[in-house]
Formats: sequence, structure tokens, C-alpha cells
Amino acid sequence: MKWPISFRITAFLGRLLYRLARSLIILIGFMLLIIFIAEPVIRKPSDLECSEQSTIARQTLNNFPTFASSDALFRLSGSSLQNAVDQVAGSRLIANGKVFEVLDVGAHFGRPAISMDFCAANARIPVDLRVWQFPLLRLEADSLLAYGSGRYVQEKPTDNAVFKIDFRYDVQKFRLRYSWWEALANWFPKVFGHIEQAMAAIFPSTSVPVEVPASFTIDLGMENTEVVEFEKLYLKSRPEGAPREIGGKVTLALTIPSNPLTTYLDFNRPVFSPAGVWLLAKTVDQIPASGPTSVAQSDRVPLEQAETWYKAAGNGFTNSAEASLWINNSALNRLANRIANLPEASRTISVVSIAREGNLGEIAAKDDNLGQLFSLKAEVPEDNAWSGRAVAALSAAANDRAVSLAGNVNVNVDAKIRLTVKGPIGGPLSVDSNVAGSATVPIGGDLKTFTQDVAGFRSVYWGIDLSCTSADVHLSTSGGQFEGIPIKYGDIKAQLAIPIFKKQVRPSVIIDGLPIRIALAQQTSGTASGRKPNSVAFAPSVPGLDMTFQFGDVQQLNGGTEISTNVSFAPADAATWSEAQLAARVKARDAIRVVSFPGERPPCPPAKPSWFSVDSITSDDVAKVIEILGNSIKTEEERLKAIEDLSKLDFSGAAEHYRKSLESQVEQFKNVLELGKGQVDKVADEIDEFRKKPIDKTIETFKKLSPF
Repeated sequence: MKWPISFRITAFLGRLLYRLARSLIILIGFMLLIIFIAEPVIRKPSDLECSEQSTIARQTLNNFPTFASSDALFRLSGSSLQNAVDQVAGSRLIANGKVFEVLDVGAHFGRPAISMDFCAANARIPVDLRVWQFPLLRLEADSLLAYGSGRYVQEKPTDNAVFKIDFRYDVQKFRLRYSWWEALANWFPKVFGHIEQAMAAIFPSTSVPVEVPASFTIDLGMENTEVVEFEKLYLKSRPEGAPREIGGKVTLALTIPSNPLTTYLDFNRPVFSPAGVWLLAKTVDQIPASGPTSVAQSDRVPLEQAETWYKAAGNGFTNSAEASLWINNSALNRLANRIANLPEASRTISVVSIAREGNLGEIAAKDDNLGQLFSLKAEVPEDNAWSGRAVAALSAAANDRAVSLAGNVNVNVDAKIRLTVKGPIGGPLSVDSNVAGSATVPIGGDLKTFTQDVAGFRSVYWGIDLSCTSADVHLSTSGGQFEGIPIKYGDIKAQLAIPIFKKQVRPSVIIDGLPIRIALAQQTSGTASGRKPNSVAFAPSVPGLDMTFQFGDVQQLNGGTEISTNVSFAPADAATWSEAQLAARVKARDAIRVVSFPGERPPCPPAKPSWFSVDSITSDDVAKVIEILGNSIKTEEERLKAIEDLSKLDFSGAAEHYRKSLESQVEQFKNVLELGKGQVDKVADEIDEFRKKPIDKTIETFKKLSPF
């Protein structure tokens, strides 16, 4: 009797499945037996990568036994790294090849979990193996983020340098994400450890680039103007307690040439710890030629030893912020000494007058000979008539709380002044005289670091806030004589109060708060263990990340200045900045540079009055003075009118013999002016005749009429 065909097929499949199940059970049992036998005898999987990173930590801590012995350090916490990798959840590994492309085979990454230890930053990443977007296997990768290499980049001499670190990202172990696999791995850690390491070899090594500032620049250059108000001109000297009467104003331009002073950070290899990754550096005057490299060591450092060294070195430096920058005050003091020892030209404030308003006053020339017939006026003859220079001589000092500078400013000024004398008749006469003087004033200030919000970004600044002072320069010159006239002037004296640092020197930017673009998916040519990349490529979920620092307040810690900051990461639309984004960054950076020191500044001390004085104005021959001034009158009518006015003047105060001489001459003109109408008409006719005659005849006629 034959069984139906359906029964026979079912029986065949049943026997086949039985044999397959039996073979599978035997195979699994055989494998478990081998694993059971091998587990006690094989070595534990070596963690060469972690041992190498511990060796790197030892090399760094040999250079800096304590973090406080470094000049600067930068710390990035594990939570900030977690924020960064959260942004790349959904990235994929794509297998290259036509078959894989048809099947759309790929590994999709879930949300990584970051943990930090004294070896590196560790990440456990869930992975789903998919075919045609359907989950096929649930996997898990243990990855390690460790230091790969670093290099310094400075595109232009005027740009800030950056240290570009390539953190190497390697998959260390790869496993099935099922409970039975985890149970077996716990039972047989050595065997499954080797299996998981072997499975990890399919993944290529990639690099994660990170940029940190590698140079800080400070510039004391400034340009500002100060208006100096002058009291009226004084005869002999300024009376004690004289009321202030402003005669004129002079605008001074004070300029310190721009001379950017840059300090570079020479980084060592990073140190990893549960608190984050630490970059320690010393300050140098030139940009380092290359980044730090590992020094070959014959032995490997146990992880426990690296932990001991770290705890001894980093005591007191951990805080709750996601990142922090610390600068040793001793490094700031060296920078301050570099400023103090700049060439003289870079420590010199040039002083130039650029505008003037009004004059320096007008006074009556009281003299025994001249009486009060003359007046004297002083003024600045032209906008740029004054010039000077103030040279600062400074020294720096540092303590656990601050860095300060102190010294003197030596000021020298040359000024041109114009004296103008005006007599009772005729035009004014002027003479230019140069006065010069100097002064030395103490000056001091502090090197300040602070954060400030500008253009929507919080940036870090530093600068030297020099105290406001006034250089009271005493100017003087010997007296002289007006050209072509027997009038002498005495010594000229002046006091010029020049405000120095009334306006603060603008601070410089240490780190701006603009986002930093991090490009992803840069694949390396291999790994430290010599594995070669295969046909699997990494495809990130976003082309790049924008890292932004939100700086907090500045505090003094461990003999240095610490700036704490939070760090945020945002997906970028491209791996590099577009032209429009670059233009916006330039505009924002220009706005960020224009800041002032925060807080209320102590008021400047009141400046002493600025004034000019002339000891005297006198003449030994008043009659000659009157004659010369009279001869300066152009027409006869004007001269006759001037003589008539002269006769009405008050000669009180003049020397007796000069007074009588003047009165005698005036009487003669009075007699002429008191003649009858006919005589006056005759004079008028003669005046008409003067106008018609040649100039030489007119002069002769004038001389006949002149009583001088």
C-alpha cells in the first residue's frame, strides 16, 4: 500500500529537519565543549589600545606632574561628548558592492552611550543590520575614541591658530544583541572576547576632527581724541584761586600703534579620565611646527597606574561644567612682561593737535611805558601746531589672584603759540614762538579676563585696563621781540594737562563664541593594530556638526584664571561653511571685537587747569611804536581818523615823558581839527588833490601835514 504523495513529502521533510536539528545540537554541543575546554587555557583578549593610551598619559604627566604646572589646559567632559554623538544617531555603515546595493544591506546606528575612563572615551552603540530596510539582526558595537594625531593650522598671520585633533574612532568589539549571547559571553568571557574582537575587524577606522584654540592675541593699540580747555591768557602768571574762564579749546589725537602680541599653545597628548579629556599645554612665542606624537615605550602602563597619576596631577581641577579653559597666572605674567619689554615705538603714545576752537585769551598790556594802550592775544596758529610723545616704562607682577603692571609715562611736548599785539592805531602784529616741556607721571593697571555677550554670542576677552591719569606738562620759552617794531614780550609759560587713558584701551578676544564646524565621515587608512579598511563605508546621518561654547563667568582657581563653559552641538547642513555663512561670520566677528571692560570704572582724577601766561609786554620807544603803527595805515583819511581817535585815549599809566610827548602830538592834531570851516574845506580839497596825484607826491604832501 502506497502512502499519498503529501504524506511522503511530509515524512521526508520531517526526517531532514530532524537530522539538521540533531547536527545543529551536536555542533553547538561540540562548540560549547571546545569553548569550555579553551576558556581556562587561552589568554584574556589584550587591550592594546587602552594600554597605549595609558602610556600616552604617562608621557604627558611626565611633562606636567600636576595640572597646575602647565601654562594652560582645556577640558571637555564626557557629557559634552555624549551630546555630540547623540547628533549622529541614525548614521549607517554601507557595504560596497553590486549585490549589497541591490539588497540595500546596511547597518544602522542607534543612540550611543558614552562613558569615560582613564583609557579613552568608550561608546556602546546599538546597531541594526537591515536588508531592504527590514531589521535582520540586532547587534551591538563597543567603540573607543582615542587620540590619533594633531596639527596646528594658521591660514594667515593675522588669524588665530587652531589645534586640529583627529580623535581615532575604532570598533573594539562587535556582538549579537540578544540575551542568550550575553549570557554565553558572561560564562566564557575569554573566548567570546576573542570572537567579538574578530567580528569588529569588519569596521573601518574613522576619525573625528575637533578644533581647539591654539593662540591668544592681545593688542594695546588705540586711537582716541581728547579736548583740552584753556583758560584765558594771564599776564605774569596764573593768580592763585583765579576763577576758571575758558578762552579756547584744542583737540588732541592720542595714538598707540597697533602691535598684536600673540601667545601660542604647544599642546601635549591628551589625558583621559572620568571627568573628561584634558589637553595640557605650555605657552610659546611661535606657532609649533607640528602636533604632539607618541614616544615609543618598551613597556606598557597598566590602567590602574594611569589612574593613580591622574588623581595626583588633577586634584582640584574638576568642576561640573561641560568644558573649561584654565590659564596659569605665571603664563599671563610672562605675557605682561613681553608687553612691558616691547620696543619703545610700541610703548609710545603719539600726541598731535588736530583742531582748535577760539583762542587762548586776550589781555590788556599793562606796562609803565605803554600804559594800557596795547592788548595781547595768544592763539594756536594751526591745527597741527602741537606734537608730543608719551613713552611708557612698565614692569609686571603676578600673584595667585591677578597680574598687574606698573611704571611711569615720560611725556614730552613741543607747542607753537602765536602772540598778537594790537595798538591804539594801525593793524595787529604777530609773532610765533615755540614752547616745550616734559613731565613724568606714574601709571598702573591690571590684566583682566572676562566674558561678554555681543552680537548674540558670548565670547572671552582679555586686556590691560590701565588707570586714567593726567600728565601735567609745564611748558616754557624765553621772551623775544616782535619783528620790525620795538615791542618786547617776556618769558612764556604754560601748563598743559593731557588726559592719558581717559578712554580705556580696547580689550582683545581670546575665544569668540561663534560656532565651530566639525566635518564628519573622514576615513583613515588603517588602525593602530594594523587592520586594513575593507569595503564597508561610514555614512553619517549629518554631514557635520556645529559646536558652540556658552561661556560662563571667569574665576580665579589654583593660581590661574578659569573660564567654564557649556557646549552644545547642532547638526550642520554641510561639512563646510557656505560663502553667505562665511560673510555673516566675518560681520559677527567684527562686532564681537568692539567691547569695553565691564563694570564701573573709577572716575579719572580732576585735571589741573591748562593755561598760558606772558611775563610782560613793554617798549623802550613808544613814540617810535606809534609812528610805525601810523605808517601802516593805507589812506590819509584813515590815518587822520586814527589820529583823531588817538587824541581821545586815556594815557594814564604811561611814563611821564612818553605821555607828554604823545599829548603834544595829539594837541597839534586837535589844533588842525579845530580850524575853521574854510580850513577844513581846504584840507578836504587837498585830500582830493592827494587822490589825483601820483603816489610819490602824495607821500610828500602827507609828510608835510604829519606832526610825527
